[in-house]
Amino acid sequence: MERIKHGNVLMTIDDENKQEALELAKRFANIGYGIYATKGTTDLFEAEGLYVHGASKIETEDGKNVLDIIRNGRVNFVINTMSNKKNTSADGFLIRRVSAENNISCMTSLDTANALVKVLESLSFSMVSMNEMGK
Repeated sequence: MERIKHGNVLMTIDDENKQEALELAKRFANIGYGIYATKGTTDLFEAEGLYVHGASKIETEDGKNVLDIIRNGRVNFVINTMSNKKNTSADGFLIRRVSAENNISCMTSLDTANALVKVLESLSFSMVSMNEMGK
């Protein structure tokens, strides 16, 4: 059965939260969302068997950096957790600002992202014909 794609989620996750974010990413993927992620997050997710679209850091100008992805409407949601490093907090500010400017919901807490995915899971269902149920 072909899975319906509902949209995409961009995940830029600090090291401390990557493992917990992996479970959220799997849940988003299970209900038909594609995942975009920055390098460190992509590496972990792919090592765990999840297909991820890579997203470059802000300083790259390849058309695939996180800000371009948001501005071009490729994602429906952004999950951006922060660390205390100076360059990542500046990047996080830009990610949140560009998300707001483009009317994209941006979550900075995995608890909030978890609440969102619970709602989306409750709205998501698949239709299977009675003939397929017996297979």
